[in-house]
Amino acid sequence: MPSDLHHEETYLVRAYEIDHQKRMTVPALVRLMQEAAMQHVIKLKLSVWDLEPEQVAWVLMRMQLEVKRMPVLNEELTIRTRPTGLERILTFRNFWIYDAAGELIVEAVTHWVLMNTETRRLSSIPDWIRERFAQLIPENVDGLLPHRDKFPSMDQVDYRTDFRVRWHDLDFNLHLNNTYYILYLLEGLPASWLSERVLTGLDIQFKLEVRKEERFDIEVQTLTNNRFLHRMVQEGKVLAETVSAWV
Repeated sequence: MPSDLHHEETYLVRAYEIDHQKRMTVPALVRLMQEAAMQHVIKLKLSVWDLEPEQVAWVLMRMQLEVKRMPVLNEELTIRTRPTGLERILTFRNFWIYDAAGELIVEAVTHWVLMNTETRRLSSIPDWIRERFAQLIPENVDGLLPHRDKFPSMDQVDYRTDFRVRWHDLDFNLHLNNTYYILYLLEGLPASWLSERVLTGLDIQFKLEVRKEERFDIEVQTLTNNRFLHRMVQEGKVLAETVSAWV
């Protein structure tokens, strides 16, 4: 990828980012991806500080993640990211994560929208952002393509756990940080499964905001031997849902 069209960050996997097997956790991995994206939009002058005067902010709507292997403690990672598409109200950003040997170990594609920070509703993309993106988006993307299909319906609940949003779960938009959505959705699985298995794929859609002190349930249905449907539910409303795959 040409250096003028993508952004690259290098990180070391820290002790506070790993599980009991010294593998990086999925929420920690996504945090690093989003940090790389933040540094890129700062450079592009499309960050939170540039959007604040227009009372809009970027909000993650969907993410697909494919994992060939999870990074481990003290491993050096290189994260490459770039915008890869623009539609009526959606923008797309891809990620490629490499180990020190240059091997691709994780890929992702994310869907983003603009939210009006006053009304908390989706906002159209201003012309100046469209013009900026027109200079950044490639004709062809050597990466994951965004999914368009709907999630399966939940026919039964095999596991249910209730949670409450804490202050340190919030982001600068004062709603539940999207990495905590992932944390809580995966937390709905039994500890024995999380302890013994490794995530290989995740498709998550964020539907509604969750604020401080609000309560919600995580419901999980087994789809196959290694695939699950997870939902975050509050008073009958689905706040987020994901399909996870494991080995």
